[in-house]
Amino acid sequence: MRFFLSISIMFFLLLTGCAGNNVPASKFSRIDKKVGNFTKHLKESLFKATDNGLFSIEVLLFEGNLKLGRNDFDIVIHDISDNDVEDADIKILARMPENGIKVKPGMQYYRSGLYSVSKLELTMPGHWELLITVKKDHSQDRVVFDFPNIQ
Repeated sequence: MRFFLSISIMFFLLLTGCAGNNVPASKFSRIDKKVGNFTKHLKESLFKATDNGLFSIEVLLFEGNLKLGRNDFDIVIHDISDNDVEDADIKILARMPENGIKVKPGMQYYRSGLYSVSKLELTMPGHWELLITVKKDHSQDRVVFDFPNIQ
């Protein structure tokens, strides 16, 4: 099901521009809200600017939150000019700060700033962080999303 949702998003991207414009309405509500220099496209997404403000990251969790077991989700990345970041070097790491467990998922770039994350396997309940690092050309920055109580 998640695979088909990602494929649907990819198909819509082929027809239009920004990835935020192409998420199925059944899962997410469009808001296009300015947050500093960036635009948050979807009400239900997790949204943050990176530590140095070079990029924005919008995390589209298909099931509403991370959970134990397999997690698949998409992310949308924009640069400081609020343009789609295409073909960037993206590194994602889930970690439990208390015990040092680290998990790396699979990644695939689609188009127009949309990246698909797959097979993020969380094996223990508790506090998890999702660290996302973006490198494009000569710019690199990161952001941490906090998940204090994964069950």
